[in-house]
Amino acid sequence: MRKLSRRVNHFPRSTILNLSNLYELTFTDEGFQFTNNTGDQYYVYLTEHALLYPYGDNRYIDVYMLGFSCKRSDLALVHHYDEKTKDTLLLIFESLVSQYPDDAFIYVCDNQDGKGRNRSITFAKWFNESDRTFERQYSEIRYGEQSLYTAILIKKDNHNRQLFIDAYHYTIKQLLNKS
Repeated sequence: MRKLSRRVNHFPRSTILNLSNLYELTFTDEGFQFTNNTGDQYYVYLTEHALLYPYGDNRYIDVYMLGFSCKRSDLALVHHYDEKTKDTLLLIFESLVSQYPDDAFIYVCDNQDGKGRNRSITFAKWFNESDRTFERQYSEIRYGEQSLYTAILIKKDNHNRQLFIDAYHYTIKQLLNKS
């Protein structure tokens, strides 16, 4: 697997996104940052992660963990749908998948506030509305009264696509068997 460069700055041409409908991105050592019209700060970053090898030995499959967080400017404000936020985030995802076409990307929807399912549904809707060159496999991991909502993003023509999908589902199955 190639190492992640300190600054991911390759943006593919997008046939879906209107580039004027994007927020200005700031590149950081960790990834990307942007601020929307209401002053909310969004952060998107990558870390290294590993999945269990699904075919019987104790190896691991290296993937990236896609992190996403939002720091609200005013917690009292009612959050409204923002098309520019969606388009900006999708462009970031698309650029990462395009820059690292042989890799896979895992994300987990934070559920500490009980809104992880909502986030997962929103991301699924965004990906389904877009015409992307990558696919999304998802899973809900239930443990006790809690749930984690997770997905893997893979370029559709990735030559290791099935290995990544199998490793993703196998890792989840093994985690559930241990809990």
